[in-house]
Amino acid sequence: MCTVTIVMPNDEQTRWRMVCNRDESPLRPAARPPEARGDDRLRYVMPVDPESGGTWIAASSAGLVLTLLNANASPPRRVERPVSRGTIIPRLIQGRHVDEVIALARHLDPTEFAPFRVVGADQQHLAEIRSDGAVLTTTRKPLGTAPLMWASSGLGDARVDAPRRGLFDEMFSNVPRAASRQRQDAFHRHRWPDRPELSICMQRDEARTVSLTEVDRQSDRIVMRYHPAAPDHPAQDHRIDLHLDHAGRIDEHRPCA
Repeated sequence: MCTVTIVMPNDEQTRWRMVCNRDESPLRPAARPPEARGDDRLRYVMPVDPESGGTWIAASSAGLVLTLLNANASPPRRVERPVSRGTIIPRLIQGRHVDEVIALARHLDPTEFAPFRVVGADQQHLAEIRSDGAVLTTTRKPLGTAPLMWASSGLGDARVDAPRRGLFDEMFSNVPRAASRQRQDAFHRHRWPDRPELSICMQRDEARTVSLTEVDRQSDRIVMRYHPAAPDHPAQDHRIDLHLDHAGRIDEHRPCA
C-alpha cells in the first residue's frame, strides 16, 4: 500500500522528483535503509524489505526510477501467490530505460504474483505496468510537466483514490512549478484528523505509513533520501547519491543531519 507522486520542479538541477509513502502492517519487520547493488554495467540503490529481500522502489545509474504499488480490488480480497511482489522491482531495474523495463515485464508470469502496478520514469518517458493476477498490461507515454499521483490501500484502491486525488488536485491547482517541491512535501505529510485511514500519511489498526522515500532525478545524478518512519514523525534520514555515469559511482548512504 502506497501513495506515489511525481512533480517537475523546473529548477536548474532537478528534472523530476518522485516521492513515495509506504504503508504497511506495524507487525511487518522494518525495512533496511537504501543499499547499493549491481555491477560495472549497471548500479542501483533500493531500500530492502527483509522478508522478501526485495523492494518497492529503486533507482539506477541509467537514470531510471521504478516503484511498485499493490493493486487492491473493492471490496478487497486476499490472493495467495507463490512469489513476493517485492522481487519484481529488482528484476525490472535491470532495464536502462522504460522501453527495456516493459520488455522485461513481458517475461513476468502474472499468475505468480498478487495484483500490482509498477510506475517507472526515465529522462523523458513514463511507463505503467499493471497486473490483475492473470493478465499483464503496459503503457508508455511522454513524462510531460503535469504533477502525477497513484494510490493503493488494503481497504480497496478505489476507496482511497478519490479523496487523495481530490486533495492532490486541490493542492496543486494553479501552483507554479517552482513551488511544486514544497507542495509535494506537504501532500505526503497530510493527514485528515477525522479520516486517518484514508489519509496520505495514514493510520489504522492494521496498517500505517512506515516510511517516506524521495528520489530526485537530477542532470548528473539521482539522489535518494529515505525517512524510516511516517513523514510527520522524527527519524534519522539516510541519503545515497548515485552518479549517472558509465561507472555508476555511488556515494554510500549516510545519515542526514
